[in-house]
Amino acid sequence: MGVPGTDCLFSDVARYDFGNVWQRVFGRMPQLLEYPCPGGDYEADRAAALQEGQDWERQDRERDEEEDGQWPEDASYIGDLYNYYHVVAKLRLMYVLDETTLAGDNKAAEARQLLAVWHDPDGRIVRSCRMSAKDVYKHTAVLNSGSIDDFPIWMDAEVGHDYNWDGILGPPLKAEDEDGDSEEGSGEDEG
Repeated sequence: MGVPGTDCLFSDVARYDFGNVWQRVFGRMPQLLEYPCPGGDYEADRAAALQEGQDWERQDRERDEEEDGQWPEDASYIGDLYNYYHVVAKLRLMYVLDETTLAGDNKAAEARQLLAVWHDPDGRIVRSCRMSAKDVYKHTAVLNSGSIDDFPIWMDAEVGHDYNWDGILGPPLKAEDEDGDSEEGSGEDEG
């Protein structure tokens, strides 16, 4: 694991070779999960952003149902509807040199792609994508800033499993119950 253009942060292969389970680095360096904004209320901000995303989803469903009578259940634009929620949920960006990045001895270094991961304070992936070292270098200022909410790399990044539809932190809207009240998932882990 490392940052392009700098010395590798974790160069001792015996201690930091986690294979496909790169998240185990958080056990070695738990400070990577610390919330960087003292006095901020991460959970409240995340809950408010989730509610806003659910409101947008509800409006989108209503508009689609008015226009053609059906909202596609497999809507693949979760990243658009819940963009602000994902921006608030992410803690920081990490670049991971995983087995996929390092696979193949004959692979040219220019062709290798780093795994760019935005994670939350629990180490869960909010969004991720693969990028060349050249792209990381070219876009570092934007990627490390808070202004990524409409940046193409962020918008095209894959939503993490836990933040996807029906994930434990995902944004599903529940069907109306028998009383006509809608039951909305809070997105919070109740366990």
